[in-house]
Amino acid sequence: MGPSPTTNNGAVTLSRLKPGDRASQGGSVDWFRFWLQDYEDPDPAKKEQYVRWRELRKLQEKNEATRTPKQ
Repeated sequence: MGPSPTTNNGAVTLSRLKPGDRASQGGSVDWFRFWLQDYEDPDPAKKEQYVRWRELRKLQEKNEATRTPKQ
């Protein structure tokens, strides 16, 4: 069995993952960077995911704008 892709603190180290696992984790990183840092990777292969995510952001903003605060 190969080395574990996690460090001592349990964090996943992308460089130690198998290629298929690395791609899966990379998508998660893209998602979090998009939502938390407003970052979009310029890689043309990822263009469609950002189109979908921008649409989700618009829906979220619309939903938040129409929500009434709890009293």
